[in-house]
Amino acid sequence: MSSSGGRLEMVFLDCGKGDAVLMRTPGNKCVLLDAGKPEAGKKSVVPFLQQTGVNKIDVAVFSHPHQDHVGGFLSVLDTFEVGLIMRGETNVHPSQKQQLSEWEVYDQVLEKVQSKGIPIVIIEGRNDMVLGPQLEVVIFGPFKDQLWGNVNDSSLVFQVRHGKVRFLLTGDIGKTSEKCYVERYQYDLKSHVLKVPHHGLNDASSLFFIRHVQPETAVISCGYSTLYKTPSEAVVERYEKENTRVLRTDRDGNVTIVSDGETYEVVKQQNKENTVRDRQ
Repeated sequence: MSSSGGRLEMVFLDCGKGDAVLMRTPGNKCVLLDAGKPEAGKKSVVPFLQQTGVNKIDVAVFSHPHQDHVGGFLSVLDTFEVGLIMRGETNVHPSQKQQLSEWEVYDQVLEKVQSKGIPIVIIEGRNDMVLGPQLEVVIFGPFKDQLWGNVNDSSLVFQVRHGKVRFLLTGDIGKTSEKCYVERYQYDLKSHVLKVPHHGLNDASSLFFIRHVQPETAVISCGYSTLYKTPSEAVVERYEKENTRVLRTDRDGNVTIVSDGETYEVVKQQNKENTVRDRQ
């Protein structure tokens, strides 16, 4: 894979109803945040990585245990060398773990990680990490002192800072968690680009949150589903009324945002031959 030449690339992959974001750093490192569902990992994420010349994932990040975020790592781990796993501490009520059959997929992923001897770093509370000149990752949560009522609110939330350009990645947090982050961090959350929480569903993206983040561009990772209508029309309208440009992977395909540390540009790239249509 050729060097990104001092630029940072964030690719929001068209992987159906799920999340998968590839970050290529100016130092030619690859970070994969989530990998969609198991089927999406095999049919969308792995082919994209291969087609774009990726041969190693330096860091794989698990935002939270739901299979539409981590299931695709089953294929990723079988295909690529992975240097390090980062995940948040899932501080939820014990009943949540007992009720979620989706934890079975997460357990399979963790077993594969263990069998390959890949080190895991568990993140809890705020952490600031310098990845290179003008490149920093600020992890805002999950909080050390918070027991969440559901798994989504325990998602890893972090901001990528490349020079003057800010990206905020939010997993599947909902309005309850959004309120907690705003109360704790206020306008530190302000970002040029926002990965919209929870696939654009109306249980997230409160106006209170949007007005503190103040995104210029919002990317919704979503796809066809027989259970959920994503994104919510009300959520899209909420962002647009705040003069935020809304991009959607179900319509725009893979969305690549390139930063030079001063400004950023958006490239929309259709990838429909590998798109996964969710049936559940």
